[in-house]
Amino acid sequence: MSGKSKRQRRQPKKSRQPRRRKDSTPAAQGMEGYLGPGVIAYLDMLGFSSAVLKRFDRPFLDEVNDVRRAASEVQIKFVPAKKLPYMTVYPTLHFFSDSIALSSMCTQANDAEQAWWAICSTLLRVPTLIQACAFKGWGTRGCIEAGGFLRTPLELIGPPFVTACDIEKKPWTNARVLVGPKLLLVLEQFSRTGDALTGGLVTALVRCEDSLIAVRPVLQGDPFNVAERLTLRLRELREQAPGKDKPKYDWIIEEAATKGASEPPSADDLFAGHKALIDKLEAKVT
Repeated sequence: MSGKSKRQRRQPKKSRQPRRRKDSTPAAQGMEGYLGPGVIAYLDMLGFSSAVLKRFDRPFLDEVNDVRRAASEVQIKFVPAKKLPYMTVYPTLHFFSDSIALSSMCTQANDAEQAWWAICSTLLRVPTLIQACAFKGWGTRGCIEAGGFLRTPLELIGPPFVTACDIEKKPWTNARVLVGPKLLLVLEQFSRTGDALTGGLVTALVRCEDSLIAVRPVLQGDPFNVAERLTLRLRELREQAPGKDKPKYDWIIEEAATKGASEPPSADDLFAGHKALIDKLEAKVT
């Protein structure tokens, strides 16, 4: 038996190394997130870049935060005039500097019911999002599009996001949110079933004079009684806009002033010549 005591035989403790924090960035996790089909509504705040260059200060940042808080309320608290089951599917909200994106995803591919819920839960919130931005002092324009994409806590990656951003930048978009080519095709296919425009979706869509389909700034019939206030606010924004940008507001002001009073178009009228509309939306602008 060794003459060394237990205390003498005990090995010295190794110094404890600081625990490394797990890197939670998408790059470190292999772009972990939700990957699948869904819908993205992308809205750009008009005049944001010019405003940043003119007055990048605390009051300006407070105004931006006000817009984001208002957008968050639309995401969570929005309740349509009629309680609809698919409105319990809350879209995810993303902010990218001067842009706001709402996205809804399907948990199963090729599930028509889930696809319909994703479309409605996003599209029916767009008019209220347009209003929220306008009341906080910002006009908006953009696109809502369907397709497969990756959604992480920090970003959106996929064809519908790229397409929506591309269409938003086209000169004829103006201050309106257009229906993108893939979503247009999906809606046209749904319309053949005879019940595609149920659940109030048609109250949010309108065929414009240039035949493109846009989301109304006010739901048909003005169920929330915002049309008058919105029209006045949009006229103020038009007056404040640079001369070259004033015409961008003409369509949305006229549409808001009608209080969504025009009769909802039939599916045949709304999607007539949809292939030509898709070609126009996908065409490159030089």
